[in-house]
Amino acid sequence: EGSKELAGKLSQVSYPIHHIDFESFMSAVPSYPQSRPYDSIPFQWSNHIEYEDGRIEHEEFIWPYKTDPREAFTKSLLKSLGDKGTICIYSSYEEVEIRQMAKLFPELRKPLEALLKRTWDLMVLLRDHFYHPGFQGSFSIKKVLPALAPHLRYEELDISDGKAAMHEYLRSLDLGDDERETIHQQLLVYCAMDTQALIEIRRY
Repeated sequence: EGSKELAGKLSQVSYPIHHIDFESFMSAVPSYPQSRPYDSIPFQWSNHIEYEDGRIEHEEFIWPYKTDPREAFTKSLLKSLGDKGTICIYSSYEEVEIRQMAKLFPELRKPLEALLKRTWDLMVLLRDHFYHPGFQGSFSIKKVLPALAPHLRYEELDISDGKAAMHEYLRSLDLGDDERETIHQQLLVYCAMDTQALIEIRRY
């Protein structure tokens, strides 16, 4: 059930619409220079891009090395998001990470802060303007997606939540090439599911 304002809110987007999701890890011992205990270190992003003609493209990034992923993560993200279109997120987590990267890389601060002017939080929209009994009182994407797009199933993935993604990524960095590649492919599938979910929820 939607509010009277829902249609207007849904039209407040401009194409191309970028649907993004990040994965990150934290560790008690600082992992890299310019990091502190329990800093969030983003290592992966997914971006499903929807164009006005309905065409969808998918771009993604994962850092395959033990070195600091943050610079490559940030530069590749900026390239993918460009300077046009709405950036659809689900909760404020991506905005928090973008602000962290703007502090870390002063030379990238202006383009990163420009991204924050384009973000559009789908979770806030749902929370304020839409409800479905299948949500069971929660606006977690893991509850929302089965109610609105039951054909997308997290439980069928090898990696199906953020905590597992963090642990598997950290574990993968000490494995041989083939095993690491297998885990990274599973991580890419998981992160892509999150951004595909944003498209499906928006369309619903």
